[in-house]
Amino acid sequence: MKTSLLVPVEPRAAAARRWTVPALALALGVVTTLFRIATLGGSLGGFDDDHFVSFAYAKQVQAGELPLRDFQGISLSGMWPQVGFLTSAAAQDLFGDNLRTEAWVSAIGMGIGAALTFVAAARFSPLTWSTAATMLAVLLAPKLYGYSKVVVLAGGALLLISYATRPSAARAGALGALTAVAFLYRHDFAVYVGAG
Repeated sequence: MKTSLLVPVEPRAAAARRWTVPALALALGVVTTLFRIATLGGSLGGFDDDHFVSFAYAKQVQAGELPLRDFQGISLSGMWPQVGFLTSAAAQDLFGDNLRTEAWVSAIGMGIGAALTFVAAARFSPLTWSTAATMLAVLLAPKLYGYSKVVVLAGGALLLISYATRPSAARAGALGALTAVAFLYRHDFAVYVGAG
């Protein structure tokens, strides 16, 4: 019995798992994205009131400003470049200056987070449980503006699991790089990823 993953598997099952995990991750990412787009609605068009704060900062970036650059106000995202604002601003420039673009950026971020969550869970549990855990996380429906939390922390979990199963300088470097990127999203993300 082979134990290349944390879950012991037979050789034939390991070969099937090599293509099943990426296929299921892609499917879960697409389903999550479409689910989040399909469930938009309500008085603010599916957006939470707090989403408009980060959206307003993205609009300032689009206009050439650098909001929060001097740690103004109480914020965990004062360092520049602030990747979350830049992502929204770039999407607005490329795909249209409207809330639909913001909805797609956020929903795709949630889809990427779901895919990363599934891959991380599949490293140490059967695919049925990994899928169920991921779908539960998706159905809890985190706020759309929190997509960066989902992506960064799920990516951190996946890299931590990868490093724990097979430590290497490359994996340690990837963790360091993700910690730096996490800091550029929000300062506390770097603490969460870096602590691992």
